[in-house]
Amino acid sequence: MSKHLRVILLEDIPDIGAAGEIVNVTEGFARNALFPNGKAALATEKHEALAQEKKKTAAAQKTAELAAIQKHAEALDGTELTITARVKEEDTIFGAVTAARVAEELEKSNIAVAARDITLPSKKITKLGTYEAIVSFGSGVEATLQLIIAPEAEG
Repeated sequence: MSKHLRVILLEDIPDIGAAGEIVNVTEGFARNALFPNGKAALATEKHEALAQEKKKTAAAQKTAELAAIQKHAEALDGTELTITARVKEEDTIFGAVTAARVAEELEKSNIAVAARDITLPSKKITKLGTYEAIVSFGSGVEATLQLIIAPEAEG
């Protein structure tokens, strides 16, 4: 029967556990695979305290990042963005307004959002009018943006 050791994982290891977790592994696996590759440390009181501190720091950092994302989303929520386009007949525009175009227009206003994070009511907007776009910031945080597709001024 093989001996087991309590180790703290220093990085995520599939089928074993996540970084910071204390797990029981066989002594041979710990000594031959985990320790030499720097993937785990023996679970002493000192290492356990360091792991707990690391978890607290990571949780605080994640909370701060989420607060910053929410603040950014709140600032963007309800914002109106006017995009002008050439009109070919009645309310149909030349080309189409896509998520990439919306991202470009937002960037002109010093708002950095990736096109992949913008969801339009349809893949392409081809008519003049007012539309809602959803901007996803991850972690379930979203903002709604009012898009006004207007005709270009002739001249």
